[in-house]
Formats: sequence, C-alpha cells, structure tokens
Amino acid sequence: MIMDEGVIKYNCHWIKGEPVASYRITDLMKKRDFMYSLGLIGAYENGIGFGNVSQRINDSNQFIITGTQTAHLEILGPEYYTVVTDFNIEENSLTCCGPVKASSESLTHAAIYYYQPEI
Repeated sequence: MIMDEGVIKYNCHWIKGEPVASYRITDLMKKRDFMYSLGLIGAYENGIGFGNVSQRINDSNQFIITGTQTAHLEILGPEYYTVVTDFNIEENSLTCCGPVKASSESLTHAAIYYYQPEI
C-alpha cells in the first residue's frame, strides 16, 4: 500500500521568496505553537505530519499558511510560512511565494476562505 497522505497533490507553482515578516504572523505563530503543545499538530510514528494553520490577508483570498512538511517541528519561525497568492480549485492548482512550499492542505484552506468570506 502506498502512503500519500501529507504530500502535495495539487499543482504547486512555488515562487521562492523571502520569509513573511514576523510582525505579520506573531499571533499565528503563537496559536500554532499552542496547538502543537496540545497534540493537534504533529507527526505520526510513520513520519506523516498533520495539522496546519493559516490566516487570511485582509479581505482578500490570499493567505499565509505553514509550509509543507513542517508539522513535526515544535516551534516554527517565519521561515516556515508562505503566502498563497492565487489558487484555482477547479484546476487543482495553487501559487505560493515564500521560503517554503505551501502545506499539502493549502487548497482546503483556500476553499474555506473562498466560500466563507467572513472567516
């Protein structure tokens, strides 16, 4: 049986860029660290990670999200976050810009932001 959980299954257009400014994600980093401490973010014994956090940028459909393969890390600095700048749910594609590729769960976060603008 092939395990493909925790890996990117969408078309990812990654633009390597600078880390997100820490002042923009201070609260998000604290919430992520707290969720990790509760076991809501982490990795299974087989190494597959689970759990990501994101936050919408203003009233747009752009958002900041944890990078792929970061759930096993206890504390994340800005270098482990990326900005999703565009996505297309129908085409299963996403564009992100930052030091890491966006999480494998990014299109799920994108769909929530797209269909629930009040979040």
